[in-house]
Amino acid sequence: MDLNISYAFSERIYGIVSLPYQYNERSSLYEHGRIERRATYSQGLGDIRIGAGYWLLSGEKAKKGNTAIGLGIKFPTGDYAATSTFYNQGENGKEQIKTVDQSIQLGDGGTGFIIDFQGLWNLKGTYFWYYDGFYLFNPRETNGTPTNRRRENEAIMNVPDQFALRTGVFESFEKIHGLGLFLGGRVEGIPVRDVFGGSNGFRRPGYMVSVEPGISYMKGNVTGTLNVPIALLRNSTQSVTDIENSTPDDKVHGDAAFADYLINFTLAWRIPKKVKSPFGTLQ
Repeated sequence: MDLNISYAFSERIYGIVSLPYQYNERSSLYEHGRIERRATYSQGLGDIRIGAGYWLLSGEKAKKGNTAIGLGIKFPTGDYAATSTFYNQGENGKEQIKTVDQSIQLGDGGTGFIIDFQGLWNLKGTYFWYYDGFYLFNPRETNGTPTNRRRENEAIMNVPDQFALRTGVFESFEKIHGLGLFLGGRVEGIPVRDVFGGSNGFRRPGYMVSVEPGISYMKGNVTGTLNVPIALLRNSTQSVTDIENSTPDDKVHGDAAFADYLINFTLAWRIPKKVKSPFGTLQ
């Protein structure tokens, strides 16, 4: 769950703070002695992000649409060495407390730098073209957290870059005020190598391409949005350690998993400069 707070300093400049909270549950067989399927858990605050953006157009020039460019910083506030109980470990099959898999760590341990953009343009009538995306630069190479994996060059977790891109068409309905439908596509993933800094240590690079249908409804200053990206292409790429561990006769390709679909729900409340509440007028 992400709590995002955005403030418009002017018609064109805005700031945003993102506070993520996570509850993760990972079920597997191989992590628990391959005897029975068990689950590990992590819970808590994730990596906080702070940023600002600038709309390129204003006034009459923005009547048909606009594009914003943003910059941000991701702070390593999430626990990147979270632990849980693992069963059937060692010779005696006892329980052990170890760091959980990288996929459910609450943070990555790196201070990252973000470039993002968003935009909306009127195509014709009630049809609009929307787009948004970001790239997260994570210069730190590894974070010191053990992976509990056998290969020496995969013993410590990597701090990877991330990226995402969305675009599509949105239609608003004049007969049902506030209702809108959209259909688009999205691509998201983790690259094999970072733009800045090293890329050694364990990571699961790859990308997923999805078709993204959705619906939104606005009532007053409150807007609810539901979108369900459905995966069309899932591609797990070789990591740096996979390439190092490969030979001409044995190509190593690490493990990775992709969701068939995602369910995302957003509830947004726009707070004007003056709003009426049960406690009076808020400034």
